[in-house]
Amino acid sequence: MIIEAAVAAILALGATEWRNGGDYVHHFSVDGSPFVSTVTRRLGAVNGVLYDANGHPRDLDGAAPHAPQCASVEPPAALPADPVTAAARRRTVAPERAVIDVMELYTFAAENGAGGRAQIEVKIAAAVDLLNATLQQSQVNNVSFRLVYVGRIDREETLSQMQFLTWLSNDAGVARLREEHGADLVGLWTEADAEIAWAPRSFARSTGFHVICRRYPLSLQLFSHEVAHNLGAQHNVEQTGPVANDPYPFARGIRTANWMTVMSYPPAGEWREVLPVFSNPELSHDGVALGVAGQADNARMIRLAGPVVAEYYPSAD
Repeated sequence: MIIEAAVAAILALGATEWRNGGDYVHHFSVDGSPFVSTVTRRLGAVNGVLYDANGHPRDLDGAAPHAPQCASVEPPAALPADPVTAAARRRTVAPERAVIDVMELYTFAAENGAGGRAQIEVKIAAAVDLLNATLQQSQVNNVSFRLVYVGRIDREETLSQMQFLTWLSNDAGVARLREEHGADLVGLWTEADAEIAWAPRSFARSTGFHVICRRYPLSLQLFSHEVAHNLGAQHNVEQTGPVANDPYPFARGIRTANWMTVMSYPPAGEWREVLPVFSNPELSHDGVALGVAGQADNARMIRLAGPVVAEYYPSAD
């Protein structure tokens, strides 16, 4: 299937979702564009990404360009793990939508850098909405994300990104908030540079954490990238190399001379445009497959892990 067909499927579901207080997310497609544009309103502020007729993105907040440098980390071996169950595999074949609840926290520095509460919170909400659009464009139809809590946390930015990830994963106050809101995944938005997440090969509540810098453009899909690490998605093989005894060798991104999928990296010193798509060999863009069966199929990984992660804290509804 070409990517335009996946876009049409999104738009057929309805363009605007209205939320409390006049907030909304609006999906639409510019004439001729291969990708869906996403605009989110929260607390009176607006953010999102527009894709023009050629598929090139524009960030509504004018965020400055950034060369990504993600650190995906294998969780400590001592963490208890949940296997990918037969039930999860059945849901991948015959999908029923698994809703993954996310809690996103931000520092005072990030709030101040964004220009206030409304600006940082609309960017976070827009990142979740963009992730959901990207999943549907990738034909991941059995998983969606729901923002169940967003708020500031009293944490000075005095740590490295690895220290931030470790702190977030072990702080008692964060754990209480997570329990209160039933959040399957937890993120922290900082003002300082940060792109890091646990990237498990087996799944447990303790692996559901990520950290991201609020200054990075939404169009780079770095929030989607870090969250997908929490679901086992990995970088392209050129960036990380093969992994011995990997239970999910297909969970890789893909790149060409012109573009790369969400989980991919360009060669050192070069750049590729980021497509708002997870690698999927069943899709194509400009006549080129967006994945390789058995080798580069992060959409398959997310379909498989999504129902497991969504059960970290089962939703009442």
